[in-house]
Amino acid sequence: SATNTEVKKWAFADGAELGVIDGFSNNIQNFVFLPNGNLLFVMGGKVWQLPPDQCFGQLSQAAEVMALDESVSYIGLSPDGALAATLSGSYEKKDFSVALFNLADGAEINRIKLGQSFPGHEIVFSADGEFWAIGVDANVMILNRQGQPVDKVSSNYWISNIAFSPDGKYLAATAGTGIGVVTVWEVGTWKRVNMITVVGDYTYSMEFSPDGSKVAIAYSSGKVILVEISTGEIVLTLTGRGAAYDMAFTPDGKILIA
Repeated sequence: SATNTEVKKWAFADGAELGVIDGFSNNIQNFVFLPNGNLLFVMGGKVWQLPPDQCFGQLSQAAEVMALDESVSYIGLSPDGALAATLSGSYEKKDFSVALFNLADGAEINRIKLGQSFPGHEIVFSADGEFWAIGVDANVMILNRQGQPVDKVSSNYWISNIAFSPDGKYLAATAGTGIGVVTVWEVGTWKRVNMITVVGDYTYSMEFSPDGSKVAIAYSSGKVILVEISTGEIVLTLTGRGAAYDMAFTPDGKILIA
């Protein structure tokens, strides 16, 4: 968890606080854990890294991985921790771009300027790390490990959240204002598999089941539906006390937390 100028780390088993990283002079924009357990975070136009046994204390313990444009607002990582994809720019200047970097040496592999388009705030990688994607206006741009665009798919509505399924078969995106839409495409062919629409409700979040066969969708009304991706059938409808901003399945797929 992060405040503007510090990062805290807790143990899942008992909720004990494991440490605090502080001493930051700039806001922390994003942070992720690499497969080797290292903590990677973005601050002040730079990417920093801390090994697991040093994830507490002062910023002086962190190693600078690479310098970025100060307008970087989001960073996504490939599952193998070899690549970092970034979103930079501002709505005021309309100068957004996405770039792919090699984490081993910080070298920029490629950069794509988005022009007058407005991107979403997520960059996601497929389970095998071969593709990464970002929402741009009402489309999802799909790129490869060389940072080159390979396709662009449309949901017909402004993109908010995107996700690849854990089994790597599907890419999904939530979108819509006043009409809750989740569109699912097949990875590789990028053909639309299904479009799940709920009129008069906003999509707040979505989560794939661990086996990738179903997707849970949460709406502003507090309703959560579980959809079979191959058929588009709603197999379960739940009602909560309020909108779920995030959801998670247990590894066995038997419990959904929203």
